[in-house]
Amino acid sequence: MRLLPGSITHKWSHFYYPVNTIFIIIFAVLLLDSLAANLIAYGSGQKWYSKNFRTLSRAFPITKGWTTYYLILVLWLGFVMYSTDIL
Repeated sequence: MRLLPGSITHKWSHFYYPVNTIFIIIFAVLLLDSLAANLIAYGSGQKWYSKNFRTLSRAFPITKGWTTYYLILVLWLGFVMYSTDIL
């Protein structure tokens, strides 16, 4: 298996699976989640969210401020990962 420069490998793995791939998958899931939360918060999804997830919507209401902050944090994490050659 050919590894890219700067990729981190797990030394105890028999397959030497790059750890960067795991970080990329986690980042992609977080990015999709934050984008979906922003679409619900800024779109017409708040009624759908409250109707279909009653218990969850009482404990975790979707507000524009928190979802925007979440998106900014995920984008900052992506920038840090990109600047350290993980992405």
